[in-house]
Amino acid sequence: MSVGLGMSEVSDTLFKILDFPPELVILILRNLDCRSILQCAVTCKFLRSLTQTAEIRYLLELAYDGLIAHPSASSSANNNVHDCLAALRSRREAFKYLQWKTVSNIPIPGPCQAYELVGGVFAKSMHSGTGVVPGSQHFLFSWLPTSKGPVEAPNGGGEKSAGFDFSRSGSDRSTIVRNDIGIPTRDFAIDPTQDLIALIEHDDGPTMTSPHAIVQIHLRTLSTNVPHPGTTCPVFRHVTPFRIAGNAFIQIVDDIIGLFFWAEGPGLLIWSWKDGRVCVYQTEPDLSPSAWDFAFLSSRAYMITYTGHPGSIELFTFTTETQAVWGPVLTDSAAGLNSYFAEEARAIENRTSALYTGPRKVVMLLLPPLQQTVPLINFATHTGPYLANPPQTSAPFYTDTYEQRMHVMTLRYQVDNRVFRYTMYVHNKTFLDLIRKKDGERQEMGKAKRVLEWSEWGRENTRMVACHLDFHWLRYVYGTRVVCTPERVTDAQVPGMGVLQRVKVFDFNLRPYLPRPAYLRDEEDSPIGTESASIPLSSVPMDVDSDSDASALNGDVVETSLVLEPSQIVCDPVFKEPVETMLPYRAVSRVMRVPVGGRGSWWGFSGFMLDEERLIGLKSTALSEGDMGEITVFTL
Repeated sequence: MSVGLGMSEVSDTLFKILDFPPELVILILRNLDCRSILQCAVTCKFLRSLTQTAEIRYLLELAYDGLIAHPSASSSANNNVHDCLAALRSRREAFKYLQWKTVSNIPIPGPCQAYELVGGVFAKSMHSGTGVVPGSQHFLFSWLPTSKGPVEAPNGGGEKSAGFDFSRSGSDRSTIVRNDIGIPTRDFAIDPTQDLIALIEHDDGPTMTSPHAIVQIHLRTLSTNVPHPGTTCPVFRHVTPFRIAGNAFIQIVDDIIGLFFWAEGPGLLIWSWKDGRVCVYQTEPDLSPSAWDFAFLSSRAYMITYTGHPGSIELFTFTTETQAVWGPVLTDSAAGLNSYFAEEARAIENRTSALYTGPRKVVMLLLPPLQQTVPLINFATHTGPYLANPPQTSAPFYTDTYEQRMHVMTLRYQVDNRVFRYTMYVHNKTFLDLIRKKDGERQEMGKAKRVLEWSEWGRENTRMVACHLDFHWLRYVYGTRVVCTPERVTDAQVPGMGVLQRVKVFDFNLRPYLPRPAYLRDEEDSPIGTESASIPLSSVPMDVDSDSDASALNGDVVETSLVLEPSQIVCDPVFKEPVETMLPYRAVSRVMRVPVGGRGSWWGFSGFMLDEERLIGLKSTALSEGDMGEITVFTL
């Protein structure tokens, strides 16, 4: 027999959150997301006072900067919340004024065929110099220093591994040099947080045993150069309709690898590297010949840029739940490949059958309207790397590379013999929000709008500017920050003093729906305010340098500014009407003197890279045949 409680008895047993001790309430708040904490803060003075504690302020400021607490911080007894909060504010201030703590010159000898900067590791491949084997078999991996000093490379269990050279340059414990990895490569991608390197094997096309072109990707460990233990398909093979040649670009995001290639036409191949299942395989006619570039938006979404008039960005999603008809080729025999092609031909005839699973196009985003005869001749896009796990860092936090990222797009239009260059900045969140919105519309109304004009999406979500200098190196984007190509301040070189250059960084982490930390307003006791996504950015309290600020730092001139107003591009030969964009950002520049001595000192830096806690200056040109020499690491 059940016994019920009366209404008065139930009400007497209920507890309100305000009845709990403050320590318990703080524990509850620590398990809430940032928006929920802010909602609690505006309900009463008691909860608001608790959000001003160091523990909750740290969570709010992490969210404001798009950072995640590093697992090592919570597991270390030496890290307390006050130290973490101080480190966070120090890092923010360092990027705000480009106040680097240390400067190191790292030797990177030899030419550069392909390169990467991911998770604090700079890697490059180079030709062996023999000329007998095409592609590169010689690799260098350098773990870059932090502000706390050098970072030692993983030993990998010994100085010799799997029969390959595992040597270090002298006493330098931060560099691994592999003189022969065992296969010729044309390009590669890495994710040090997964100890993963994906190598595209160089292939000159059909052979006596393989009459069809094949792309082969080798999955190995970065530390030991052995087949990666996390995959059941250490050598992924797939047929292609044409020889790829040199135009193949590979990207890793979590458990997925994408390969975009262009030869006689464009091609896209996406698969799960852990089990070899193919998720997307498209070439012509499925993929338009105007497809120019590709980038992941998440581990299950991507975009492709198209140069067809007036230019467009198409967003796609895909799944790994079912395997597409085109699977990996696990044999090099002609019989196996012919059987594979026969299966592919049958699948093409039955595209409507349940056997075929491919990407789903969500929406097409059009670029600004062009004059009738003006072609878009180049539409490249670049973004930062994805990290599947927390990187090795000197701070108790790291960037959320899945939520905080910018796409930097370069556009070139041709009018007669003139080329007009522009750079467009778009937050990854814009694309993901559109995907979520279109999915919701599709479910509610049955059919969502598939094409958006520029006026429907571009003005508020982008910033487009004229481009005067081309990027010489990639990896100039990390999180919401973009480091620009260095500018020569003066042509006059002072004898013995080096050359003056300006390094400039844009930060697009300005979000009106999150209140800025109070100390940035110089008002520690000011209220947090009400969370609202509809508050116009101009009404949100900004930094004290709302217009601009110039100061001297170790003799260098530092300038900061906030760009909040819309900007216009007026170019009648190209665009039908002025192109107005208004994505806000902060700009900081520092004029510094590149000292005399070393490679490239007479012209200064040719480009900069950017990562979690560093600016990396490079003096040689990308993909140079000569000795790369060294890179300069500025730690923040």
